Amino acid sequence: MQNAALLLHERAVVVLMLLILATIGTITFSERSKHAKERSDALCVRVIGEVEEETVVQVCSGATVADALASITFTEFADPQKLTYDMRLVKDQVVVVPKKGSLSIFVNGAVEKEELLSFEEGATFLDLRKKVHLQNSADSKAFFRKRRKLKEGETITIAFKK
Repeated sequence: MQNAALLLHERAVVVLMLLILATIGTITFSERSKHAKERSDALCVRVIGEVEEETVVQVCSGATVADALASITFTEFADPQKLTYDMRLVKDQVVVVPKKGSLSIFVNGAVEKEELLSFEEGATFLDLRKKVHLQNSADSKAFFRKRRKLKEGETITIAFKK
């Protein structure tokens, strides 16, 4: 009788230990899943312009320009007051920190070289055309039709021919 009680007690301990191990495994798995989801929701944002070091920062989905610039050091020529700090970021966005007294425009797409260009305030697409070297595959007709003023910190993507 005592042997049977001892055997029953041992089985209860083994079942309890298995339950504890299963619970720990579930918690560990759910924590890993949570971290994997957080990483997949992360956005990579490129910060260029008047910063000590141009870099790519990783921020959470729904982050703002302020979040991306939290660990960035500006140069003495930076004009951070021109930035829209509460603007939500999107995947692969480029944040351009402008220079005082000028416009900073990032150009990419069907160009010979992706680059950050500087213009005097009030510059237009006509001024941009003088500085940008288009690839042969660029949709130059669409590019040359544009006539508006350039906006501080904008990214201009030159389209490819269809």
